[in-house]
Amino acid sequence: MTIENQGSLPVGAFYYQVDYRAYRNDSPVRGTGRFHAHYRQEFPTRGFKRPGQDQFSREVNGKPNTTGEGNYLILDAKGRGTYLGVVQHIVQNDDQWWGEGDDMIFIDGDARPTIHGTGSEDYFLGAWCYGRPFAYPFFGNPRNAWRPEDGDAVPCNQSVPMHRKGAKWTVYRFHVPDPIPFTDSIRVTIEHGHANSRSDDVSTTAYWYQTGRTTPLPDLPPVAARLPRTAAPG
Repeated sequence: MTIENQGSLPVGAFYYQVDYRAYRNDSPVRGTGRFHAHYRQEFPTRGFKRPGQDQFSREVNGKPNTTGEGNYLILDAKGRGTYLGVVQHIVQNDDQWWGEGDDMIFIDGDARPTIHGTGSEDYFLGAWCYGRPFAYPFFGNPRNAWRPEDGDAVPCNQSVPMHRKGAKWTVYRFHVPDPIPFTDSIRVTIEHGHANSRSDDVSTTAYWYQTGRTTPLPDLPPVAARLPRTAAPG
C-alpha cells in the first residue's frame, strides 16, 4: 500500500492504522481474491439532449437503449471475482433530474445486459426519496443539492430548485448482501440520463474482489483533470 500526496500543499500530520491477518507460508485463503478499487471519470458525459430541452419529452424519453451503447463505464475487468459496488459523484450541467439512467451489468461476455435495472435512482436504492440526504450501511446519498427551503420529498421536474444546473450529488451502493459474482469477465455500466441523454460531469470508484487479473486498468487521470470544474458549462 502506497500513500501519495498529490495536492499542492504539504501534509503536516498523517495518521494511519493497518489491521491485517497473517497466514502460514504467506498463502491467502483459496478463492478469496484480491481487493480492487478503480476510479474513472467523464467531464462531461456525451449526451444527446440539448441544453434546456425537457428530458421527459417524447423526443428524449422515448429513445430506446437495450445494448448499453454509450453508457458511462464504471468497471471493465477480465478474470474471476465478485463485484462489490460503487461510489458515484455527479455535477449537473443542466437542470432537471440526473437519476433516470439504467444500470446495465454484463457478466461473462453476455451481449445483452445480464442485469438491467430501472434507473439510477433505483440502483442507489433511493427511488422517490432523494428529497433529503440519507446514508445507510450499504447504500446512500450523503450529498445532494437539497436545501431546507426546498421542502421534503420532491418530484423530478424542472421547477424543483435542488435539480438545478450546478447541483452536486454523491451516491453509493455496496453489494455486500447481494454480491455479483463473475467467472470470466464483468462490465459494469450505467446510463447518464435516459438512453444517455445527459451531459453531466460524472466520476466513480468501483470496488471488487478478483483472482488472476491480467488486463491492466487505465491509469489514474492527473490531478488537474480530476479536480471538479468550478462552474458548469453554459
